[in-house]
Amino acid sequence: MGDICSTLSLGGREYVRKKAALQEVIIERGDKAMNKQILELKLPENVLITLINREGTFIVPKGTTVVQEHDKLLVLTDKKSIDELCSMMKK
Repeated sequence: MGDICSTLSLGGREYVRKKAALQEVIIERGDKAMNKQILELKLPENVLITLINREGTFIVPKGTTVVQEHDKLLVLTDKKSIDELCSMMKK
């Protein structure tokens, strides 16, 4: 199993620009974000959940979207906030 909170790679290259990063966060049983609406997560302003992969179905999330176990969240954030993001969403 790969990293559960890792910078997205495309074609073997890390997809990170000067200040921003696309981050994949995989939600597992017991994670802080599980079964919560995105609004409830109280994410920093510089964090945007752009896409959720839920068992092969892609969802463009809204504030009322509930994060479920095994969801793969594609998150746009600045590089400085990656650790904070993971600690807010993971166990």
